[in-house]
Formats: sequence, structure tokens, C-alpha cells
Amino acid sequence: MLTTMYEYSEYYQFHMPVKRLYQCFYKTELLVQWFVSQDLALHQIVMSLQKGAEFEWVFKDAQGQQTTYTGQFAEIFPEEQLIFTLKPEQEYETALDIRFERTDEGSQLHVIQSHLVDDAAYDQAVYDWQQRTRRLALLTDTARV
Repeated sequence: MLTTMYEYSEYYQFHMPVKRLYQCFYKTELLVQWFVSQDLALHQIVMSLQKGAEFEWVFKDAQGQQTTYTGQFAEIFPEEQLIFTLKPEQEYETALDIRFERTDEGSQLHVIQSHLVDDAAYDQAVYDWQQRTRRLALLTDTARV
């Protein structure tokens, strides 16, 4: 039996240098500001930006409920591309291909998320990335780059 998998692909524009945009994906103090909604706080993060390295991000809400994301970096090309898996707790694993490009206005992010299992998973990915990139766009301060 063949299983149909869905893929989400979208380009997002940012008024920040590629270096800053790339750092938002691995610097803890930046990642926690955009990856999950503001009602979640970082509880624990274990991550090393190295090919083959596994990672775990644990967030908690106000009631103490945990949300855990795990994954593994397959490929890392600094300031150009990150390829990794991502598995929210109690869900299925997806593959992400994140590409960083310089533009005249700042930078462009190309998000490709594959292995989405159905329409609902695809719709959730669209919603999640729209929300994430809105929060990410607020991190244009380059003082700490």
C-alpha cells in the first residue's frame, strides 16, 4: 500500500542579514523567541550544531505541561542550509530543508517540510510556519549578531 506524503514549501523575506537569520535557528536565546508560541517557556535544550547530532528541545506552558521536540541534523552548510528531522512529542517525524539566501533587502528563508502524513498535517505545517516566521521577523535587532 502506497502512502501519500505531503510537502510544504514557502519563501519568506526578512529585513535582517543572513548571518542573523541563520543564528536564529541555533542560538538558544534566539530560537526560544520564535520557534514556539509565547505561552511556552524553554525548560531544557540539548543541541549541538553538528552533522549527525541529535537534539531535544523541551518547553513548558503555565500549567507545567511539557512539549518536546526531537530531531537530528543531516546536513549543515553555515549560513546557507540546514537539513534535519523534527518530531514533536506524540507525533510523526518530518524532514526539514531550510535554505538561507541573501537579498538586497536582507535575507530570504526557504522552508521545505516534507513527510507530512495528511491534509491536516500539511495545514498545521502551513499555520505553524506562518506563525513562526511572524515572530522571527521581530528579531531584526542586529546588535548581538
